[in-house]
Amino acid sequence: MLPYYVVKHELPFEFVVYDGVRVMLAYLNLDVKFLSRNTSRNDLIKSFAREKVKLRVFLESFPRRIAFTSNCWASLNTDGFISLTAEYIDASWVLYKRILTSLSCLTPIGAFLAKKFLLLLKDWSLDMKVMHLIMDNASSHDLCVGIMKVQLKFLCNGDYFHIYCCVHILNLIVKEGLKDMDEVVSLGIVLSISKALK
Repeated sequence: MLPYYVVKHELPFEFVVYDGVRVMLAYLNLDVKFLSRNTSRNDLIKSFAREKVKLRVFLESFPRRIAFTSNCWASLNTDGFISLTAEYIDASWVLYKRILTSLSCLTPIGAFLAKKFLLLLKDWSLDMKVMHLIMDNASSHDLCVGIMKVQLKFLCNGDYFHIYCCVHILNLIVKEGLKDMDEVVSLGIVLSISKALK
């Protein structure tokens, strides 16, 4: 359980060797076997591998098409990352989201993204189950979608394959609105100062 909570609460793997944690565990159970940082990490890698196999078997047997969402972002030191999430609705109309991959991406250009996504979909045996892909409206994403449309088979000839991310579009609208507000506020401040100086 301890390695699981290390990940859940985004703690360092060294957490399992902290003196306070070991004292607490020994207090709760005198026969406790302490984990090392490496054992904790290895246990999590094994657990991840088991869960990935379970998810793969489930998704392969899933009878309906699956939607996908891709997110790109940069860390504080400007390293690029990309993720691909599978989204599906079960027979009871419950929505599920499962991250299939999250990887570093030095050059998020369209051809690179398309190659990565196509390999991933084939590796997971999902290339024949794609419903649509939600991405923002960057030009590199348009190229990615164009390449994927040629490689995969879609409903409606792929006309509804690329869905633009509404949150991204809303964010762009708000940013443009704030630029206009900055100009108005700046002008108001300048007028106020000039009146005060008269």
